[in-house]
Amino acid sequence: MLDPATITVLPIRREQLQAIPLRCWPEERSVLEGLFESQETLGVAAWEGDFCVAQLHCYRLESAQSDCRHWPARSNWWSGRWRDALLPGHAESLGGPLWCLACFHVGRTLESMAGDDEPARGYMGRGIGTRMLMTAMEWALGGDYVAVIGPGAPPAIPAYAEWSGHMPRTTYEKLGFTALAEEPDVGDWVHGSAPAEVSFQVRLHVERGGRLRDLRESLMVKRLERA
Repeated sequence: MLDPATITVLPIRREQLQAIPLRCWPEERSVLEGLFESQETLGVAAWEGDFCVAQLHCYRLESAQSDCRHWPARSNWWSGRWRDALLPGHAESLGGPLWCLACFHVGRTLESMAGDDEPARGYMGRGIGTRMLMTAMEWALGGDYVAVIGPGAPPAIPAYAEWSGHMPRTTYEKLGFTALAEEPDVGDWVHGSAPAEVSFQVRLHVERGGRLRDLRESLMVKRLERA
């Protein structure tokens, strides 16, 4: 059984790129360099020795009204769904800059990507995702960020959290995050566009009396306070 004490979690450095599964990150080196120049890191990685076993994609926004200029194609969860979900004045109240958490990938390794792309499940359920979230918070606190934000998945559907890479809302709440907004409607994944295991858990949720509206994602925010 995996000993969590053997896992090291740190912000990603330039020289580590060849050892990290880029997955959702852009492959163009110029884009990656732009991200490093503007925000010093691409996010957070978990390591077992020299072996990268998990990644958290992060990016910087100067304000809630802006996009990540170096990574617009992958930051559209913010500019699309969440701008529509925010009530008037809520986005402005955040200020900026913001440290945005895009997606968590626990058990995603270079080996798994070269094979069937299934995550190495021995790394799941060991608190690695939570540690990456805490490390991202520490990184933001050490910079000029006013808040950390990320999409919180509905806790009733754990398979969706794994598939989407979104941390469950309850995990954010345990670390002091609050919900700034909810999606106006449930995502397409609720209606069958997700993998079979996700759809099965949605059906089970409904059969047990759960409401579909409770499967909306939340925009979670942690405002940073410094001494």
